[in-house]
Amino acid sequence: MAPSWLATTVAPCAAEFLGALLLAFAVGLWALFHRAAVWIYIAIAGLYTILVYTLEATSGAHFNPAISVCTFLSGKARMTTVLGYWSLQFSAGLLACWCCGIARHVEAEEKDKLFYPSNPVYAALSETFYTCLLCFVALNVMSVSKGGQGRQICGVAIGYAIA
Repeated sequence: MAPSWLATTVAPCAAEFLGALLLAFAVGLWALFHRAAVWIYIAIAGLYTILVYTLEATSGAHFNPAISVCTFLSGKARMTTVLGYWSLQFSAGLLACWCCGIARHVEAEEKDKLFYPSNPVYAALSETFYTCLLCFVALNVMSVSKGGQGRQICGVAIGYAIA
């Protein structure tokens, strides 16, 4: 029996949207309130690990436009899939920004706890480096054949590449 349209189209799209939304919201809340700075990296990496383990079989667990592009450039994804994932990832990011705006409005009286980067060049270079690192790790561990020994560490490797 052929897979249904729901399983082949809607489920991967929902998985990408959910994963991108949760990650963007978690990072957005950290950027706004900068609380628990020591453990936030491990918490976000843990969230990413959980999302990769739970949603990788459904959508490939890209959750990031850069990973979607890398999978296309390596021949592991079609352009139509990448464009669909991009639209969902950017939409999820916008929704996460809106949710963070609501959270900021709710806590507006605690303005001293807001965090703003002081050097945008440093922030851009850091983001570029870590995005390249994330893409490198994701492509390497996701390239292992299904069911292989290396496939078992996929979520941990990708999740902690961002920690």
